[in-house]
Order: sequence, then C-alpha cells, then structure tokens
Amino acid sequence: MGTPEKPEPGNLSGSVAISTTATGTLDFTKEPAPAPLGAPVEKPYDPSEDRERLRGKIAIGVLSLLGSMVVGPFALAACHVLPLAEIKELLTITYGPIIGLAGTAMGFYFGTSKSRGE
Repeated sequence: MGTPEKPEPGNLSGSVAISTTATGTLDFTKEPAPAPLGAPVEKPYDPSEDRERLRGKIAIGVLSLLGSMVVGPFALAACHVLPLAEIKELLTITYGPIIGLAGTAMGFYFGTSKSRGE
C-alpha cells in the first residue's frame, strides 16, 4: 500500500496551481476555474403545510380559550374577585357557545386530516 501524498507547504489544497511571477506577485491565472453552481431547485408552492400550521394554531387557541374558561372561574372564586352567583351566571352564558366552538374547530381539524388519509 502506498502512502498518501502530502500537499506542498503553502499549498494546502493540493490542487491549486499558484505561481510567483518575476516581480514577486502571485499569478492566479493557472488556478482552475470553480465548478459552476447548479440552478437552485425550486419546488412548487404547497399550501397544505401552511394550512396545517394555521389549523394547529387555531385549535391551540380554541383549546386555550376553553381551558381558561374552565380554570378562570376557579381562580376568580379563590381570589374573591367576583361573587359565586356572578361567576355561575357568567359561565351559564359563555360556556355553551365556547364548547360548541371548540367542538366545531376540533371536528373540522381532525375531520379534514382524516379525509385526506393522514
């Protein structure tokens, strides 16, 4: 087995040909031209990635709203910010529509991903 060739001192790449002219300046004309870069590969725009990201954000937002509607009244009652009667009235008015909104959003989110075979 032969030993690998060592590059010359000062020529680290081993393939670049640089010479010095009589005036002491470097001559790069013997350096090989770099290989041309290929054209960037552009894939066509696929809106499904953005659509899924937005659906996820909407689902997280609706579930966060629902979570705050569940935890919030306990915090209000514990801190004695509102009387229990007002908290109960507030929940009676708002809890039903929030549950409906969350159910619709989650059904739409999981229904469309299942219908596409994911």
